[in-house]
Amino acid sequence: MQEFLIPAKPDLQAARESWLKMLARERRLSPKTVEAYERDTRQFLHFLTGHCGGSPGIS
Repeated sequence: MQEFLIPAKPDLQAARESWLKMLARERRLSPKTVEAYERDTRQFLHFLTGHCGGSPGIS
């Protein structure tokens, strides 16, 4: 996966990374599918940051 700055609190960043790794390793999804999920969640987090006025988190 490519490294980009993710506008999210550390708890959400860690959960997202764990989820993406699980998709690749345990679910054995195509690398292109995992890249698409990575890109889509990154774009969604950028949207939430602008819409909510701050970095989103789990809690």
